[in-house]
Amino acid sequence: MKNDVYMIRVIIKKEIVDTFRTLGLFLVALTLCFNLCIYITDTQIIELGLPADVVPYQLGLSMMYLMAMTALFLGTTLTNKMIYEEKRTKTMHMILGMGVPKEVMWLGKILAIVIMCALFGVMNILVHVLFVWVKFGILMKFNSMAITMVFITVPLLCYGFIALASVAYMYFSRMNIVGMFIQIVPYLAVWEVSSELIKFTQVPIYVMLLSLGIGVVALLVSMLLVCGMSKERIVSRVD
Repeated sequence: MKNDVYMIRVIIKKEIVDTFRTLGLFLVALTLCFNLCIYITDTQIIELGLPADVVPYQLGLSMMYLMAMTALFLGTTLTNKMIYEEKRTKTMHMILGMGVPKEVMWLGKILAIVIMCALFGVMNILVHVLFVWVKFGILMKFNSMAITMVFITVPLLCYGFIALASVAYMYFSRMNIVGMFIQIVPYLAVWEVSSELIKFTQVPIYVMLLSLGIGVVALLVSMLLVCGMSKERIVSRVD
């Protein structure tokens, strides 16, 4: 048990350091791109003519879309890099051949992805809060519902999706083309939902609970699928 925890920590540290080393400028560019994209939603909210005291809270709630976009894009990018590319280059074969259990390897990589997505999402929100304050003179506010949606419910739902995608990358071969659709479809869905919900100042409780439940179930199912996957299946299916 202690050895597994140690290996997970080693994998997390290695993946995070490698991500910053190889994708540093890419992350900066993504921050600028995402903030520009969500700026369109900002202008739509401001043009709705909502009461002045409501606008800061509505802008704060809208940050759940920024969190979803950053988590999905970076998460699937890192999943491709950490799992699919290592499988394709047979780096994963070497790790498994050294006796590292597949569950430990997968959990270490998923935790590294979750940590990176969480840090990246919070950084984007802080940057955007500052941007809105400078551009519109409005300081965003977060009530308890917004905090739950932005920092817990939506991220957990995205992490569940990323975990399922990681299992697909491990199990199937030739995922380079399919992986493109894995990334694009959720982005389009998030954008469509955001355009429909910006008029509302409250998110129904059942939507929050359903999203939270789906995320938790997706994570658990992903772990069970990895546990049931044979090591030979992983190393034998490569491009």
